[in-house]
Amino acid sequence: MVLAKKARLKIGITAHAGIKPINTLWSNGIGQNIGYLALLLRRLQIVDSVNIVSCPDGETHTLGTMFGLPVVSMDTAAATLDIIIELGIRGAQPHHIDTLRNRGGKIINYVAGNTLVINLEALARDTGNGDWINPKGYDAVWITPQNWHTNHGYFKLTYSPKTSIAPHIWDPVCLNQAAFDFKHSPFYKTPKEKAWALGCFEPNINVYKTFHLSLLTAENAYRQRPDLVGRLLLFGAYKLRETAHLTELFASLKLGQDKKVFVENRLLLAEIMGRDINAVVSHQWQNNLNYLYWEVLYLGWPLIHNSIQFSDVGYYYPEFDPKKGGEIMVDGLENHNEYRVKQADAIRETLFRYSIENPKVQARYTELIEEAMS
Repeated sequence: MVLAKKARLKIGITAHAGIKPINTLWSNGIGQNIGYLALLLRRLQIVDSVNIVSCPDGETHTLGTMFGLPVVSMDTAAATLDIIIELGIRGAQPHHIDTLRNRGGKIINYVAGNTLVINLEALARDTGNGDWINPKGYDAVWITPQNWHTNHGYFKLTYSPKTSIAPHIWDPVCLNQAAFDFKHSPFYKTPKEKAWALGCFEPNINVYKTFHLSLLTAENAYRQRPDLVGRLLLFGAYKLRETAHLTELFASLKLGQDKKVFVENRLLLAEIMGRDINAVVSHQWQNNLNYLYWEVLYLGWPLIHNSIQFSDVGYYYPEFDPKKGGEIMVDGLENHNEYRVKQADAIRETLFRYSIENPKVQARYTELIEEAMS
């Protein structure tokens, strides 16, 4: 007897049709996350095709062009696909979900941000911009590990009992492509000057990604070794330049008094790494995995960070401890040429842990799909 083979699945990932092409990959991490997820899913044996679902009502999308993916509207997705993964936008209306489910299809919510904290901020600020709760619910919710702690209870109760951790994923394809567009190499070379130019890339749009602890960490390093810290550029802080809080904070610190700290607009890491800055200092709360980390480590520059998830690479300091951070920064900057050689294998292992090429990552996504379809 010949057993019938299971039909491979057609999957769609939602993406916002209104995003300008220039902002698709670099205004935040969602565009890259969609691309990496699509590339990963195409590698799975149980997947037939991966589509970009352009919402609302889009027929084209930049991500389709960038990653060689077919683009469909939500109407078409609901009528033809087996799974719709809402990642870039909550695009499925109740009638879309009914159409999908009536055909045996499933809808999955992929949580790649700290949704509950964003809801708390929306409530505190009275903005009305909190999470939209789909009245039809989801057949499964996938939460990336860095967002699990704060979000899993919320999503289990409001969205789906099938709430699971989905592996964080990354690939250097976007970074390498961006590096081709600039005239300098963003890969590590020993700086010509002893004093390091530091960069902080926190966007300062929510409480878990601000410049405060990074600034204080650099301040402690500067007080210990002013010869090692040439300047600190706070990218994404230019909009705050005239606020009393920033002015008073700078005035209270040695970096500010000595005119060593500057506010800048948001810029691409690949554009300025090795040109305007040659080390990155970061502090993020409840966000232990972030594309910024992998980019800096991949390029070879010093990364001073507070993520316990990979404390063995880069230069780790405990969160909310800028005094220790300053000590770690001084040691790391002074000995980076030596340390980066010692850490080379550990960095490769860390990056592979989250790679779309990692068989363990691929196997877990296969399991998540099968669980959702069961």
